[in-house]
Amino acid sequence: MFSGGPSMNVLILSCNTGQGHNSVADAIAEVVEDRGHQCEVVDALRFISDRTSKIMSWGHSFIYCHCPKVFTVGYSVAEKHPKSLDEGSPAYWLFARGSEDLYAYCKEQNYDAIICAHVFSALMLTDVRNNYDYNVPGYFVATDYTSYPGVQWSVLDSYFIPDENLSGDYEGKSTVVTGIPVQQRFFKEMDRAAIRQSLGIPEDKQYVLMMCGSMGCGPMTDVTKRIVSGMDENTVLSIVCGTNQRLYNRLSSAYEDNPQVIVHGYVQNIPQMMAAADICVTKPGGISTSEAMTMGLPMVLVDAVAGCEDYNMHYFQDLDGAVAAKNPKEIAELCLELLADKDRLAKMRRNLLAHRKNGAAIICDYLLEQMK
Repeated sequence: MFSGGPSMNVLILSCNTGQGHNSVADAIAEVVEDRGHQCEVVDALRFISDRTSKIMSWGHSFIYCHCPKVFTVGYSVAEKHPKSLDEGSPAYWLFARGSEDLYAYCKEQNYDAIICAHVFSALMLTDVRNNYDYNVPGYFVATDYTSYPGVQWSVLDSYFIPDENLSGDYEGKSTVVTGIPVQQRFFKEMDRAAIRQSLGIPEDKQYVLMMCGSMGCGPMTDVTKRIVSGMDENTVLSIVCGTNQRLYNRLSSAYEDNPQVIVHGYVQNIPQMMAAADICVTKPGGISTSEAMTMGLPMVLVDAVAGCEDYNMHYFQDLDGAVAAKNPKEIAELCLELLADKDRLAKMRRNLLAHRKNGAAIICDYLLEQMK
């Protein structure tokens, strides 16, 4: 569907360090292409080398899932020592290694705009603009409800941020409030009764959806055990394990004889599951929380990994769209307490829906406006 006006060719530079950045990139690309324009999503790390991309992707996933304290400490060190990512740092030098190839690629493809969905790609594009004759408009899109260590060293035209109250995190930058982009299927109206029927969830049952990201991280086994031991016969629990096959096998075996517990691996019908659910138990990733907000689904947040997720957690707590706990016992208690408080759940839904934004559509509109 072409919206009229000038046609544009957009590059989105993501990084394979967590699926959230790719998810935001894909959400923007979906709208840009649906309106009749060209859009390409590329892993920025590949311009350094394919090996670098694979190592950083594997390292991020391993540390995030198996050594969350190391991840937390690393993020904290980067926050407290911002020069660890400035132009003279070893990290910046690594990203700058890909600048020449990135510049050549961009020149060849003749892009009208470049969007960076990760701080690493933002620093790479900044280095291109500093060292080559390349002035195509460049933008940064946040994938969490905060800024990031290193963003202050990037020099781009505008920064797409989730909320106007976060503009102070981007001091000295030109910001545009867009929300965090999610796929358009999360905005579609759905028949809750029909969705529940298709999922095998009785209309008169309370439905809890539990997921902890594409990698299936977090204390899901203990949380599941606590919720199951406390819920009554009118509650159904679905668990999405993502790509964590070991977790899927463990939980499937443990609850194969319990009809109130449904265990899934990697799924592609999250919007339908959210539409059917009363509560979502999830880690406070920027994308999963934004998807739940778009659906108006109250959250119980699993405080498993700090870093940027800490800021996401506090953002949704401040909205009164979520509650949070670190201990599996407390997480289960919060979940069961919310199920028993229909008025609180209704208020949380209203709070979330009042703040949802169609980030991908807003960004596409903005890019077109800049081309006039």
